[in-house]
Amino acid sequence: MASVNGYVIVLALLLVVGASLFLVFTLFRTMQQTVIRKALIEKFGSAQDLGELLQTSGGQRLLADISTNGGSPLRAVLGSIQKGLIALLVGSGALFEGALFNQAEMMILGSLFACAGLAFLISAGVTYRLSKSWGLIQKKD
Repeated sequence: MASVNGYVIVLALLLVVGASLFLVFTLFRTMQQTVIRKALIEKFGSAQDLGELLQTSGGQRLLADISTNGGSPLRAVLGSIQKGLIALLVGSGALFEGALFNQAEMMILGSLFACAGLAFLISAGVTYRLSKSWGLIQKKD
């Protein structure tokens, strides 16, 4: 029984380290993208050149990408779905393992992850419905 408690502690530690690394990597990638976009805009010699770029569809997407910090409502919904499914699967696995080895700590950890996953999925659904009703997400032909 004591060895199973050790496994629970190691698994929880690995999950925390993995989540922390994911957050740090995501923050670093976002910062790099912002620096690259700003450097691209600074390359233009005059406001007229920048104005010509912004008249194109690619320039408008670049401006929208910068002003919304790289995200769109649909991207936010998909990100929430991805995070929700991952947390739900991790929580389900932890619940299964806790039930299999009769470990209350693992079942609590699994319940927390599963609830967080469900919360992400509910958040994605609400965000999608609100974005669609506000016209932020349009149906493509």
